[in-house]
Amino acid sequence: MTHLAFDLRTTHYSGIYRYGTSLLHALDADEIDGDCRLTVIAWPGRSGEIVDDLENPRLTRRLRFVEVPDDGGFIRDSPWLRDWLIKKGVDLYYSIHYIVDPLLPIPYIFTIYDLIRLKHPYLSPYTDAAFQTKFGRAGFEQLRAACQCLGPYMHDVREVPEGKEVFHRYFWGANRQLANQCAGVVTISHTVKQDIVQLLDIPDEKIEVVSGAADERIFSRQRNSGTMSRIMVQYGLKLPFFLYVGLAHQHKRLDWLFSVLAQLKAERGLCPPLVMVGDYGGYQGELEQLVAANGLESQVRFLGRVDDDELSNLYYGATALVISSVDEGFCLPAVEALACGTEVIVPDIPIMNEVVGEQGRYYGVDDAEALGRLMAEAYTVGFPPQVPPAQPRFSWTTSAQKLMRLLLRTSGRQARIAL
Repeated sequence: MTHLAFDLRTTHYSGIYRYGTSLLHALDADEIDGDCRLTVIAWPGRSGEIVDDLENPRLTRRLRFVEVPDDGGFIRDSPWLRDWLIKKGVDLYYSIHYIVDPLLPIPYIFTIYDLIRLKHPYLSPYTDAAFQTKFGRAGFEQLRAACQCLGPYMHDVREVPEGKEVFHRYFWGANRQLANQCAGVVTISHTVKQDIVQLLDIPDEKIEVVSGAADERIFSRQRNSGTMSRIMVQYGLKLPFFLYVGLAHQHKRLDWLFSVLAQLKAERGLCPPLVMVGDYGGYQGELEQLVAANGLESQVRFLGRVDDDELSNLYYGATALVISSVDEGFCLPAVEALACGTEVIVPDIPIMNEVVGEQGRYYGVDDAEALGRLMAEAYTVGFPPQVPPAQPRFSWTTSAQKLMRLLLRTSGRQARIAL
């Protein structure tokens, strides 16, 4: 019997967690049978929540769950888990997170979503001070001590920004160490795969691309006008509006996006509403200050997190989804918006060319005037209609099958699922 461990733990609810649960939901339950055991690893008290999030009783009845009691910090270090993997005879460990315990006693595969922190170190959201605030002084000293052990993997660390020395060095060294030790690396786009090869010196053949996708049960071109009307009333929205979906990390450049809106107002007299969806946590106050500084209080609305049904209807109602990032690993909101038939305005960068393709409305990544022109066109006259693709470019089912083939192949068992 092949025993696989699937670690769903992340430092917070995020797109990483969503990626993992989406892959699990799309697995073929028949593949988890008497010859293959799949155990899901969770934080304490989270197993029931994962079952609810998976919404797949046929699959969850065949899954096993284990909760790790001794690994609560940023750095993964769990003697309990290492002992459990040996006692239970686990053949292969897979983590959806980009940091795993380097002392794991069995072969492992882990996921790298992007290397934005290495490519754009000055845009990394974590300063050493911010890390210490979130994870405590003890967690920061653990990070510093870990850096001492990663010396062989830090011989060419580049561009260490002031105030980010410890975290940046750790992130660089830990990813290189794990990528060298692991049985394989999963990533979400061919663009990121190229980054991993170039920045971490990992052989191309060791990396498997397992893309994200829009959930076809939720994000499609079929809209419910009654639900849409309810949401518009619930949040006090009026058409037309632009939509932003995502976090507020520095590489998202929300300050830049707000300045473009302010320029539209000053130079063209246009005041398009911008609806913001996402959990901004400690950034909320700072974002509200930026909105006020740009004179956009009447235009920008923060809705916080919304459920998928509400999000799909917000996509439907939006004039366009606007992406202002300088870089991304995949950009799931753009894929979801396109699945709903919504226009997407995106920077002309490699990942957007890969993920959005010909369906995107592109502007130069630093060209504020071009972004403003596209938003003005969409808001005043609308874009010319595009022919929708014959079929989705990405599928969770296809990605789940690809991941399962990789896990079974690496563990030494041949997959039975169709290629």
